[in-house]
Amino acid sequence: MRHGCWGDGRPCIAESNVCRDVLMTACDCDDLGSSSPVCDVTTGQCPCRENVALESEQTRSETEADTRCSLCKFEYYGLASGNGCTPCDCNPIGSKSSQCFESGDCHCKDTIGGTKCDSCLPEFFLFSANGCM
Repeated sequence: MRHGCWGDGRPCIAESNVCRDVLMTACDCDDLGSSSPVCDVTTGQCPCRENVALESEQTRSETEADTRCSLCKFEYYGLASGNGCTPCDCNPIGSKSSQCFESGDCHCKDTIGGTKCDSCLPEFFLFSANGCM
């Protein structure tokens, strides 16, 4: 596989992910989060798949994204699919947070269940913002 390099605005192809020009840096795009191993020749930003965080965007892990496309955007999960990240879609009434776990399951309030926190746990009823009775 051929990889790209960046650093002085000139396109360069890396051999074995090593750039020949000392002023250039290998792109190091994430295999799962990036749609190509070739990055922007000026900034080093890799082309991210859908809903994968670009550099400086907020991520699901609350760390700042890098240029590699290695983290999902905030409120998204599933980088390991290799197809981009999927919206969490946590129920705003039943979940403690709009961010989900890497599995896609949301963090539910007490007495509320379901992967998206949109139903009462067994033996509970009357779904509301205060939980279920």
